[in-house]
This record gives sequence, C-alpha cells and structure tokens, in this order.
Amino acid sequence: MKFLLDVNMPPQLAASLSKIGHEARHASLEGFPKASDFELLEIAKLENEVILTHDLDFGQLLAFTGYRYPSVVIFRIHQINAGMFGRLLLSNWHLLEQSLIDGSVIIIEEEKIRIKKLPI
Repeated sequence: MKFLLDVNMPPQLAASLSKIGHEARHASLEGFPKASDFELLEIAKLENEVILTHDLDFGQLLAFTGYRYPSVVIFRIHQINAGMFGRLLLSNWHLLEQSLIDGSVIIIEEEKIRIKKLPI
C-alpha cells in the first residue's frame, strides 16, 4: 500500500512502513512541507495514497468534498510517537486493510478504532 504522511507525523514512521514493503513518503521530505490539507488530499488522491495524520481537518475536508478517496488514517493519540503509531497500525492491519482499499476515514485511538466508509 502507498502512504503519504502529513507533516505532523514522525518521518521515522515512513521509514518503518517502507521496511515492511509499503511505499511511504513524508510530506515535509517530498517538497511540500507547507501544503494545505486540501492540497495533500489532492496529491494523495492522484497518487493513490493513504494519508496518515494527527489532524482532524482531513475528516472534515472529506465530508465537505464528498470524495470516496483517498483513505485517511487519523491518529488520536496525545503522544506523537512513530513506534506507537506503527504498532497500532500494523497490529490492526487485518481490520484496516480492506477499508483503506475501499475508501474510508479511520480514527485510531489507543483503545479503539472507528471506521467510516467514504463518502461521508
């Protein structure tokens, strides 16, 4: 799967995802550190990438646009930590993969996961 990490995500997470066979890039390392959330949404849509973020605005943008893609994973965890994000994503991969393929907003918290199919 292909991932685009928002600027608020740790760059180490992209490296971790790449090590296990996913394509992952970080917005700030790809030449668009100041891109708006809408611009990142458009980039991910064109490149068939899943956005990983810590920013709730992406859910609102998807609701406003009515888009079916790209999927967005929003981490609602207070401690920004690449290791924790990676563990939560990968340990729940069996629950998330098909929803990401189908187009969804997924909110991952330390104790629960919510999946909302797109369009919202």
